[in-house]
Amino acid sequence: MPHLFIEFTANLNRFDAADALRSANQALLASKLFAEPDIKSRAVCLDHFRVGEGDPRRAFVHARIELLAGRSDAQRKALAGSVVEALMPHAIGSGLE
Repeated sequence: MPHLFIEFTANLNRFDAADALRSANQALLASKLFAEPDIKSRAVCLDHFRVGEGDPRRAFVHARIELLAGRSDAQRKALAGSVVEALMPHAIGSGLE
């Protein structure tokens, strides 16, 4: 197991959720902490959201990883960093800057 949850705002018209999931799953697998069939991920588009006062040009991508106990703080930090690194090109390419 890990479970990866990605949320992204609907105004990111160029965000390719399937491609972002593929990249994130590859980062999780590259950690060598999990077997390939144990990685479970999903992406959800948020139609209703607000950033700050509600400027419609604002957007976000949010990722959360849930793990069972037994991973060290260093492993968790490295895993989070690798997933963020994998998702950044997708977020930037979607218009989120």
